Amino acid sequence: MKRVVLGIGAVLLAWLGVAGPASGAPGWVSAARKNPKLDQRTVDSTGKAAIRIKWDEKYIQVKAVGHADPALAFSAVHAKSMALAAARALAYAKLAEAVEGVRVDGVTLVKNALLHSQLVRTRVKAHIRGAHVVSEKATATPNGGAFAEVSLGLLLDGAGGLAGNLAEYAATRKAPRFKADTSFRTHEKYTGVIVETSDTAFKPSMFPNFIEEKSNRVVYGPKAVDKKILKRLGLVGYAPNIKYKTIKKRVGANPLIVRATKVSGKNGGDLVLSKKDADRLMAADREGKFLSKAAAVIVISQPTKDLIKNPSKKYAVVIGISKYPKTAGAEFSPLDFAAKDARSMARLISSQPGYSKSRVKILIGKDATRDAIAASLRDLRGRVKEEDMVLFYFSGHGTMGKGKDGKSHYYLIPYDGRVSDLAATSVQDYMLEELIGQIPARQMVVLLDTCYSGGAKGVLGAKGVTNKNLDTPPPPRPFVDATFGRVLISASSSNQVSFEAKKLGHGVFTGFLLKALDGEADWNKNGKISVLETYQYLNSNVPAYTRDNFRRDQNPVLEVRTLSKEIILARKK
Repeated sequence: MKRVVLGIGAVLLAWLGVAGPASGAPGWVSAARKNPKLDQRTVDSTGKAAIRIKWDEKYIQVKAVGHADPALAFSAVHAKSMALAAARALAYAKLAEAVEGVRVDGVTLVKNALLHSQLVRTRVKAHIRGAHVVSEKATATPNGGAFAEVSLGLLLDGAGGLAGNLAEYAATRKAPRFKADTSFRTHEKYTGVIVETSDTAFKPSMFPNFIEEKSNRVVYGPKAVDKKILKRLGLVGYAPNIKYKTIKKRVGANPLIVRATKVSGKNGGDLVLSKKDADRLMAADREGKFLSKAAAVIVISQPTKDLIKNPSKKYAVVIGISKYPKTAGAEFSPLDFAAKDARSMARLISSQPGYSKSRVKILIGKDATRDAIAASLRDLRGRVKEEDMVLFYFSGHGTMGKGKDGKSHYYLIPYDGRVSDLAATSVQDYMLEELIGQIPARQMVVLLDTCYSGGAKGVLGAKGVTNKNLDTPPPPRPFVDATFGRVLISASSSNQVSFEAKKLGHGVFTGFLLKALDGEADWNKNGKISVLETYQYLNSNVPAYTRDNFRRDQNPVLEVRTLSKEIILARKK
């Protein structure tokens, strides 16, 4: 800690326009400009002090300078002593100012806590007085005066950190607890949670509450954590990206990733989660029991619109199943073009900039098992970076059925899927949503050429599977709920079937999708085909084709929260 802070002291001297120890270009200056939320810097209006709060490393740093008037100094030693005293006084005052402005949570600053509790005020003031003196130096000036510089450091958490003095106060905040859906299950075991907040207005706080968006109830807060751990570690850690080098020390080897939808509290220091992510987090904790250990990290990186300006890599998982094994049941009629759909899709995107053969995973027929599909998506967790893009494409049968939670779900039918046991053999909507949610890429596009309607049986060219066991209406949601940067385009609405067409030599959806990505969807003639342009093209052509050729409607569905214009699926050759 001391070595790090000494380097900061040299930078702050440069800020203040004061000659300091020789150093090269201060590396943290450019880093702070990239992430001012995690690396907050302020300079006193007098130019005599500077403050830095480094949230990802959890400390506050203050640098102050002092001068001795030569007319008041009895000697050079006295002048140095006077200068040091002035610098120390200013440093401690600025440290107190910095601490008081720290957010406790979304509605409270430390200064509010000091006013509310005499005990907290006494402890925090003592903590400030006991701040670590990183460095202090006094230098005589030629005119008989002196110049001094003092650097103070204070940890936000850890052994002897500020969190120890505020934890009990933070836990007194009155807020109703979120009542989780106890039937919700995750499809693997998690060791902690990462909350991605980069596209929100979140401001770091010491004890941020996670709040469910519909009920406004607390999903995770100080009361959920063991008191000793809360005092030592605080409620959360912070990181500048999902793959930050120290992140696993706090959340373990397999953290659940969720994405905040917005912020809460007048200070912007609380986070809001969707109902689905709140239930998913609670389900993961029921098995992993990590929240009581404060195994939570908040990531604040560049906003997606800025992050994706730089060239990025593109990855794809492409799946097509035409023929299912006879043992799967009579409902699985063979499809004419699903395998061809997938091969054509893989061939088209592989020729696009950003892709390569090693980054396009193709699963056809018997290779497209449930485990293989899941493994292909899990493999991307370690390979993909935030600035990358991932595409998931599926052509094959789909259906609806009840899950282990007793609720109706959508399913993609893999090669080894069974209608008699969908939950254990097929790719459930929640399962796919969870798998793609764990991929760090900020841009994720899901394209589904299938349908789930029970009305598919007996309809020539339909891709859905009739499930005799389904006696509930379709779920009132898309296959994948969109979050920031996650986009779904499915071939039809939940009460419609999706068709294959011999004239096109493909599924109707994929036939027009290929045309769209080959350049026909470039409405604005800029050479780029975006997600929104692709959907507009599909929505214009697919329904018209199925009405003319099948006397039925097939309306593609778009689920997107944001970024539809920015996500580029293809470039016109």
